[in-house]
Amino acid sequence: MTTPPKTFRSTIEIGPREGSRYQRVIVVSGSDNIYSVLPSRLLEMLGVNPEWESRFTLPGGGWEMLPMAEVRMRINGQERTTICVYGKADG
Repeated sequence: MTTPPKTFRSTIEIGPREGSRYQRVIVVSGSDNIYSVLPSRLLEMLGVNPEWESRFTLPGGGWEMLPMAEVRMRINGQERTTICVYGKADG
């Protein structure tokens, strides 16, 4: 799998906002990213529940409402909360 230009791979740990448990994942990141997008199944497995929905413009035109939540990320031993979009199971 190739990494798109201006992006990099990183290993992080993701979990519920209160930090009760974590799952290590490899993500593709970039400086242009505003939100994290993670698979819905992963978030559900960790017990993260959608908190709200937001409208996103689709690449081909139109828009879609997608669930979002605040999650906790651990990167290089440092913990922060961030906004996460529930990714679709089919990519």
